[in-house]
Amino acid sequence: MKVESFRRYIEKHRSDIEKKLLGTHKHNYIKKILLNDFRRIWIRYEKRNEKLSENLLRKIVAIDSGTQSFETRYGSVVYFINACYLKHKTYEFLPDIRIFYEENETIPELVSRLREYNEHKIALKALTNHNDVEYILLDGSIYGRLLHVFKKYNVKGYKKFILEYYNILLKLIKQCLKRDVKIIGISKFSRSSFLLQYFCEKRFLDEIKIYEEDYGRIINIMERFEDFTKVIKELQKILKRGEAVKFLEEYFNLGNDVMMLQTISQSTGYTRPFVLSASRSFKGYYKMYNKNREEFFKNILDLDVIDKEYEKLLESYFNDVPSIVTFYVRIHPLSNILRIDMLYPKEKFLETRRRFVEVDDEIYRVLKIIFSLSSGGVAYNILLNRVDQLSRLSFKDKEKLVKLIENILNMNLHSHGMRRF
Repeated sequence: MKVESFRRYIEKHRSDIEKKLLGTHKHNYIKKILLNDFRRIWIRYEKRNEKLSENLLRKIVAIDSGTQSFETRYGSVVYFINACYLKHKTYEFLPDIRIFYEENETIPELVSRLREYNEHKIALKALTNHNDVEYILLDGSIYGRLLHVFKKYNVKGYKKFILEYYNILLKLIKQCLKRDVKIIGISKFSRSSFLLQYFCEKRFLDEIKIYEEDYGRIINIMERFEDFTKVIKELQKILKRGEAVKFLEEYFNLGNDVMMLQTISQSTGYTRPFVLSASRSFKGYYKMYNKNREEFFKNILDLDVIDKEYEKLLESYFNDVPSIVTFYVRIHPLSNILRIDMLYPKEKFLETRRRFVEVDDEIYRVLKIIFSLSSGGVAYNILLNRVDQLSRLSFKDKEKLVKLIENILNMNLHSHGMRRF
């Protein structure tokens, strides 16, 4: 009955569901233009059967983490976090237990940051234990990990956690740059729109040239807002004619980069590398920090006084963090499109500008690693799959860990009437 009711719902709303899954119809005005932009940056990759040498495989480290949670009879929630690194046939775990007593909607996000924090720590451990590491593979985006520096977590005991997070991340980045170790972030499911927004802005600037009287005002709006969605909402109040209006009407249903790339080709390949810059809001925080640090610490970081340790961290962050280069990859005609992030030490994160760059030797070597570790498209990455299995905590693992705490501490964590392990 449940499945049948959903079948009727899907049939009734088929058109709307299809549009939201795939973006706007392929014949829509703006999408047709933008698809041509995406076609121009897609590069076929033919050398799919290359194998990595045993020597290079020994120099690659894969990092991941797993978590499980348990609600106790005392009203607290226990999170078990298990980070792991895998290097050839060697692996090591980093266990962590976090306990929260309060109800706070930011805790799930905080736990995600705690997982990343432990992944950075175990990556540093791998660098300490092995002096021949050349590549570190992370499951997820590197760019995203650079954007939490102004994040506040109003959770007891974690008000300054982000300080610990970035102390470790900056230490990892500096170690990798010093030793020429390449960090590669691999995202299996990306909803990013970096390329789409870039192409949209370029095309849109061409379309609005007819608005001579309002051109300066339009450009000012585009510079003020962080993302193009907010720009569009403001410009809808101004634009009344021309092709730019069609642009506004269609923009919100365009989807994301992966949707566009899935539309243009089913071939094995990759996009031209794209240098990412800090967002406008991020740069705005930086200007605020330099203008009045006392107000910055009070209003942005919720700290009553300037924290010298935090100030030192921010100085290092602003001066030392390199930019990020990203590109998309399809490792097999039937596989999902992956997003790849790498550090781009040629430029600073706060100083670079968004643009496409050429595929240099280092990026090509990374492409070879990505394709070679895909097992012919069967797995998105053999090493990350393996370290995922090692780090993952199953329900049975959770049962054993809860029982371990109960035995060691000689206490019952279960609510009345709950099954004992």
